[in-house]
Amino acid sequence: MKIAIPLFGTRVSPNFDHAQTALLVNIEGGIVTTTRELSLGPYEALPRAAQIKSMGVDLVICGGISNFLQNLLEKQNIRVIPWITGEAQRALDLFLRGDLEPGTMACPGRRRRWRFCINSRKGKTLKSDG
Repeated sequence: MKIAIPLFGTRVSPNFDHAQTALLVNIEGGIVTTTRELSLGPYEALPRAAQIKSMGVDLVICGGISNFLQNLLEKQNIRVIPWITGEAQRALDLFLRGDLEPGTMACPGRRRRWRFCINSRKGKTLKSDG
């Protein structure tokens, strides 16, 4: 299985449509065999979907993604887990454990959906145990 995680530094990019790089991960038998960082092509949805397909990606773990790009990927049988935030490596670890679902905060100590890593402007923690 091949997984692509769009990056912003070491974190999952907040918007896949505008990410410049991605982490490409090969998994065999539930174990990571190789990882490499690669440049993503144009920001337009059609070429980006074609690039992901040409790399043989089976799954995209991402932050925000346009409906158009997500639909393009899913029509090519590429699964998308959107709205993931936090460190890319932590998101990958959660996926390998079977604990990653849309909206997961991949931050140390956070295990539930919609648990934000920082406080809101008013000093209140935003959370929902959904």
